[in-house]
Parts: sequence; C-alpha cells; structure tokens
Amino acid sequence: MKEYCRNEDDPYSSKYMKRKLLDHFGPSIVIVEINGKPDAVTFKMTASEILHEFYNQPKDEDIQVKQNRLIAAAKLILNDIKRIPTNKEVYPDPSILSSIIANQEFLPATLRTFLTTLLKSTTSDIKIYSVGQGVMQTTRPRVIMAPLQVGLGIQLHHHFSSKYLIDVLHTLGFCSSYGEILKFKSSAAVSQETYLPNDVDDHTIMFSSADNVDHNLQTLD
Repeated sequence: MKEYCRNEDDPYSSKYMKRKLLDHFGPSIVIVEINGKPDAVTFKMTASEILHEFYNQPKDEDIQVKQNRLIAAAKLILNDIKRIPTNKEVYPDPSILSSIIANQEFLPATLRTFLTTLLKSTTSDIKIYSVGQGVMQTTRPRVIMAPLQVGLGIQLHHHFSSKYLIDVLHTLGFCSSYGEILKFKSSAAVSQETYLPNDVDDHTIMFSSADNVDHNLQTLD
C-alpha cells in the first residue's frame, strides 16, 4: 500500500487493516499470521472447501486406481477365457465330470487364481470350479461346454425329469439348458449303440406315446 501513497501520506498499518477487515467481515474471514512472512487473509468458506477437497482427493484417487486395476484384471481373465480350446462337436467325457483335477484344469489359470483367492477360506475346491465354469459358460454361452454345467443338468433330469427345474437353474447360470440335456442324452444313446429291433432301418419312422402319471410318480412336472 505504501507504493500507492504520496510521499507526505502514511499508509495504514497492518494492524489497522486487519482490525478494519475483521470489523467489516467479522467471523467470515481467517487471518493467518506467520513470523517473517506476509499475513494471509481468506474467507472461511473458501478455506473449508480447499481443505475438504484436499482431504478427499487421495481417497478418490485410490478408489479410481482400484477400479482401474479391477477392470484390467477382468479383461485379462476374459481374454484367457476366450483363448481356451473348445469343441462343440463332442460332449465332455463322463470321466471329466467326476475328476477334480480335470475340472480344475478346465479353468484358465487367471480365473482359478482369482476365485481361489476370493473363496478359498470358506469354500471347497469343487464349488470354486463350479463357480468358475459358470462364469465361463455365461461369458461364452454358444462356444463353451462346461463339464459341471452339463453334469448337473443330466443329474437333475435323471432324478426329477423336470424341464421347469432345469430351465430355472439354467437361467440362473448353474447348469446347461433342458434342450442341451436332451441333445446329450440322444448323443449318448447313439454313441452307446442303443438296441433297436432288426426290422427297424434308416427309412423307418418310430412313434411313441407315454403317460408318466402311472409310470413315474416322482416327476415334478
């Protein structure tokens, strides 16, 4: 202020200026005094916003970093799922359904590591592999034929013969569809050379009619 005053005029002292500022603005300003440095004057609301932003910034950055890492990990797992060899021409061998090692090897290493880290403390191995195969089947529904998904559908059909039950569990991602199970059973019948009478040839059409009311009372449908 002294630079703007004439030679014969004396500027206001810092104490006088601070007192006038406090008289005018009251408690809405903050005056910071530091020895050897110019005093700093700011509004309390501005100071509060700056401190609040400074306090929240590291947390926001940490959350964003975590989200970016999760997205990168998910893309890595998805890429590994897409790279596994698939064969829709052949159904999983029955020996795979009962083999813990075969079901473990069906999962990509990245997905297996993720699920083991997430679930290992409270979950058995077979549950981890079942969840993993469900993820894979949902990721590539028309390409992958997950052994445990097919196996559960076959077991349900064998014990309950319920289309509704299988379709509900398929919708939830736990087993193959009812149509896929019927295809599997037809394929199994052909591969096992199911017995047919000698008078049945390639040009014969077979019809059958059945009522499960008096055949299997345990059927749910």
